[in-house]
Amino acid sequence: MNSPMTLAQDFQLHSRDYYVRLPSHALCKIEFEHLHSAHDAAVLDDAPQIDGTRTRWAGSTEWQGLGASPVVSLAWDWVVLADGEVRLLSVVPPRTNVQVIDPKGYDLPESQAIPHLLDLIESLPWRTKVLQALEAESALTSPCH
Repeated sequence: MNSPMTLAQDFQLHSRDYYVRLPSHALCKIEFEHLHSAHDAAVLDDAPQIDGTRTRWAGSTEWQGLGASPVVSLAWDWVVLADGEVRLLSVVPPRTNVQVIDPKGYDLPESQAIPHLLDLIESLPWRTKVLQALEAESALTSPCH
């Protein structure tokens, strides 16, 4: 992991629009930690089925870059299929304060930036964290025996 000082020296980490501008290769240098995952029935409205399979649960998760200054945040929606598979819900793009830039420092259009963010998401152990959050939520809402 790079220290915040190294990132600050190499890349513009602040802007008037509050986005943290980073080239795609810098994304993998940030160590992310899980902040929160929660079930959200409203997310099911975006995906009652995936590839013909009914979804059981849906929600969102948020992760934060450690040591980054300013803080880098990345959030996205997910679904759990009837067979228990956890999938990223790509109908809604990830939410982040990162603006991916090209080698010349220009902002990449969303359509070009999203694949870089999806690669980053898939490198994180997010499915495990989502399942742990669902288990914890279930334990909190289960009636006592």
